[in-house]
Amino acid sequence: MAGLCAIELKTMNTNYRCVGAINKTRPITKNVEKIIEDIEKLKKSKYKYRMMIFVVFPLPGVKKPEWISHLDKIRPNFKELNCMQFKFKNGIPGVIYYGFIKSQPA
Repeated sequence: MAGLCAIELKTMNTNYRCVGAINKTRPITKNVEKIIEDIEKLKKSKYKYRMMIFVVFPLPGVKKPEWISHLDKIRPNFKELNCMQFKFKNGIPGVIYYGFIKSQPA
C-alpha cells in the first residue's frame, strides 16, 4: 500500500445559532471528539498518505472565538490544515477543512 491514499470525509454540525438552521442537541465537543478519534484511526493505518476533509456547519466564520478553541484541538493532527468558507443553497454558512494528517510517531 506504499502509494495508496486514505481519505476520510466527515460532516460536523455545530450548535451555533444561525437563521434558517435547525437547532441540534448534540454538543459540538462530541463532534470534535469524533473527528479526533477518526484521525487517530487514520494515523494507525498502513496508507502512505492520509487525508481528512470535513465540513463544519453552521459556522458563520473561521474566526468565531468559540470555534477557534475547538479547532485548536484538531489542528495539531495535520501537517497543514486548509479551509474554504461557503454558503449552502439556503444561505447557511459553512467551512470545508482539508489536509494531510501527520504520521504516527515512530
